[in-house]
Amino acid sequence: MRPRCIRCIVGSDRDAGGDGVGDGDPGRGAGFGMEAEIGSLEVGKKADVIVVDLNRPHLQPIYNVVSQLVYAATGADVRDVIIDGRIVMQNRQLLTLDEEEILAEAKDWGKKIVG
Repeated sequence: MRPRCIRCIVGSDRDAGGDGVGDGDPGRGAGFGMEAEIGSLEVGKKADVIVVDLNRPHLQPIYNVVSQLVYAATGADVRDVIIDGRIVMQNRQLLTLDEEEILAEAKDWGKKIVG
């Protein structure tokens, strides 16, 4: 199933009936003096984006997307991750890290800690 764009998350503003979470919220990035670089989803600006798979049994039915994301979604529901324009996870597969190597190292450290 194709992900659907959720305007209330990525492009809302309070005047449009949104919740003020998205890039229409005035002042985003301004607190850091970086409004030209961050604060909205625009070509040339830095952004980190996640795609959450809302088509999961524990996330249904959806009455309010923001509430569902805050109270019911978990990290396991994240399908894709883009950091500063670079896709680092796609379809739940890490593209920039060696997951098997990380797990093996974690197991080795676990053995060292336990003894």
